[in-house]
Amino acid sequence: SMMLGLAETQALGTGQPVVLDGVALELQRKGGANQFVLLADMGPAAQDHKADIYERLFLLQMISWAQPGLRYGFNADRATLVMCLEASCGPGADGEWLARVIRAAAAEVTRLRSTLLAGDTGPKGDGDTTHPFQAAAKRFVAIHEASLSAEPAQDASPTSSQAA
Repeated sequence: SMMLGLAETQALGTGQPVVLDGVALELQRKGGANQFVLLADMGPAAQDHKADIYERLFLLQMISWAQPGLRYGFNADRATLVMCLEASCGPGADGEWLARVIRAAAAEVTRLRSTLLAGDTGPKGDGDTTHPFQAAAKRFVAIHEASLSAEPAQDASPTSSQAA
């Protein structure tokens, strides 16, 4: 929490929600103390494009099939979409590594809010890898891979050359 500049420094460690760059996040411990799930509230889908948006999220989830720790959900109480990122803290994990993963997830949610969740579903099935949707798939895979590596030298930034 301190690495993220949050006022409430104990919130993430106790599973309390925090807001980073306008994105509500929760860190829930899973199994042992070294496993966790990061929940990022993506917000609501554009009302007039919900079916297309949900279809794209399912497709994005399918494209990232090799990353089973990266999934999307729906918070029925708030009627919002949620990104779920499962990770383990290995020997190289430290506060800086975790802060990079959390910042990258928040940045990706912010991007998706202004594109996909706003109704920019783009052309379907045309193979255009420059479309924000396909670029998002690559960034999500990079974020999840970085969360698994726990190597401080790894760049979890969604704008890194590996993720673009």
